Amino acid sequence: MDIATVLHIHNDELLVRDTLDSILKYVGSNVLVIYDGAVSSWGANLDLPVHKCCGLYHNYNRNPYRNIALGFSKILNLFPKSDWYCYCEYDVLFGNSNFKEELEKRAKQDYWCFGNDHRIHHDIKFPFLEKILGKELDRSDYLLGCCVFYHNKFMKKLLELDFFNRLLSFSNGCSRGFFPEFKEYDLSEHIYPTMAHHLGGKIGSFAKYDTEWRGRYKQYPLRFQPDLDELFEEASIMHPLKNYDSEIRNFFRKKRND
Repeated sequence: MDIATVLHIHNDELLVRDTLDSILKYVGSNVLVIYDGAVSSWGANLDLPVHKCCGLYHNYNRNPYRNIALGFSKILNLFPKSDWYCYCEYDVLFGNSNFKEELEKRAKQDYWCFGNDHRIHHDIKFPFLEKILGKELDRSDYLLGCCVFYHNKFMKKLLELDFFNRLLSFSNGCSRGFFPEFKEYDLSEHIYPTMAHHLGGKIGSFAKYDTEWRGRYKQYPLRFQPDLDELFEEASIMHPLKNYDSEIRNFFRKKRND
């Protein structure tokens, strides 16, 4: 299975290199690193063994949907034949490649998005998406945005709709994560699962966290916050891990090196 990854980074070189090393080991070598235009000189000087891209100026701690859309449009040009496309943040860590078996199985069942914390909302509206689809949406879907996998079939549908260019054009001039009529934390967590559902795909969830863990959290301990403080030795994907010298990162770094 071929997986191409968009890795969205900030100016923490040690953490970026540790996360990237885990991606190269367990996900694959088809990687595009995109960095905020606000740290363009830092990103340009960062020597990494993968593709790099200077993103748009954002410089804000939430809702980087424009750089995510830009990253997707570029990685689809770089690796158009990948089976899945992964978006992940710099504070994600991969511990093994067991998640690939899950994705391979789910692809045969027409799942187009897979991540953590799948939720369905009926009170969050997206007039812009309704305009693109030409119909009213009766629900919106959500997946935790730190690490999500999107199937090739879904990404091709978005390309056919010229979705990424239209989103960037529509939001041209928006700064600091602003998007019209949207007040949640991260637009991308909502619009891609929502589009996938309404274009005919299924949405899947490894595990969930809402004050306590549910599902297969020992393999997929991903949550918004706080930082992980429990070591699950068989974990496949983890988030958040913002400390390079944390017990968890040290354990999995040693495992990779061994």
